[in-house]
Amino acid sequence: MQSYLLKSSIALLILYAAYCLLLRNKTSHQLNRLVILFCLLFSCIVPIISLPSFTPIAETKLQTFVITQSINIEESISQKIPQHSISIFSIVYICGVVLLLFRTLAGLATLLKFYYFSPKSRNWGFKVINVNQNMSPFTFFNLLFIGKEKLSTTEMEPLVMHEAYHRNQFHSFDALLLELLTALFWFNPAIWFFQREIKALHEYLADEFVLKKGFDVVEYQHLLFKVKTGISLQFGNYLKDKISLKNRINMMTINKNNSKINYWRTIFFLPFIAAIIGLNACTENNLSLNPENPAIYEGGIETLYTHIKKTIKYPLSAKNEQRTGTVNVTFTVDEHGEIKNIHADRDTKVTEPDIKVIAYSSLSGANQKNTGENPDLEAEVIRCISSATGKFTPANTNGEAVSSKTTLSINFNLLYEL
Repeated sequence: MQSYLLKSSIALLILYAAYCLLLRNKTSHQLNRLVILFCLLFSCIVPIISLPSFTPIAETKLQTFVITQSINIEESISQKIPQHSISIFSIVYICGVVLLLFRTLAGLATLLKFYYFSPKSRNWGFKVINVNQNMSPFTFFNLLFIGKEKLSTTEMEPLVMHEAYHRNQFHSFDALLLELLTALFWFNPAIWFFQREIKALHEYLADEFVLKKGFDVVEYQHLLFKVKTGISLQFGNYLKDKISLKNRINMMTINKNNSKINYWRTIFFLPFIAAIIGLNACTENNLSLNPENPAIYEGGIETLYTHIKKTIKYPLSAKNEQRTGTVNVTFTVDEHGEIKNIHADRDTKVTEPDIKVIAYSSLSGANQKNTGENPDLEAEVIRCISSATGKFTPANTNGEAVSSKTTLSINFNLLYEL
């Protein structure tokens, strides 16, 4: 979990810096909103993206055991991954997550209280909740919450249009997503900045929509001063408007940027995205090449050796052709303990095999062949490893499971009857 949070946080910081550099002061509000949502989702997904071509895997050599079919394994070298106590970082992090989730749930509970204990009606395409408090109108999906202040029909029209835009553009979904991500990454300043940005963009977009419908700018601004409407729902403190009304009014009066140029600016996010992917690959590389604890077979290494002893057979074709030799088989133990990518490794040289498989032949030993390449012997070893029913406890670093690569050496030898 710590590795995931670290990589996601770095991605958030890099992408927020890119956003500030390329788009933050631009007026393509819908584009900015979409870019922010992409940055958030990408930062959450990139740590779990696997890049085999960029990510070397740790190589672990099993401890050497010489086993023949007539020898029982009595030694046990099974290892256990040490249990680490919860770190101070974990305690502080969990407390922060719990506190912010409680804040969010408290806000939702307040909305539920308003919903169940306030008069309700249907109007303007909303389910209207008439709350007996002084509060600015706001929406939560298709629910429109209105305070006890009475407004004329003329005043309500632009306000309802403003809130309808929030509903139609699913701004409540954005608010929920930001609440959850803020709880997850509360220690990262970038998530708080992104939350502030997207709340402001919601209001800029809704204000822009209302003015495009022909409402007078000055009258609309006066109305905003009167009701301070359009707050972006803050679950922890739903009555407090986090968006500066002054900034909203200024945004109505400034000239809009060329939207086509702003769209082209998004291309310059690609180098930042590539840098994040590369950094993620380098981080994976460091974790995988130096795991604190190697992968361990279920029941210990002797259990794996026992399985091989009972399962492996000297191929008849190799026996008839008097083929002998050593097969080095390499396989990957992934983060879930699954054995994958089993293949013969002809480049690895070993001084002593892990396992010896001995068979008897009535033929003369004069024709014994050991060419270094024995496909039938390799195929038998791969079949035997593939048939293992147990799982590995994956290698790990800092409590995070990582992929690791294990090489096992099996020697096939023939004894000749006199």
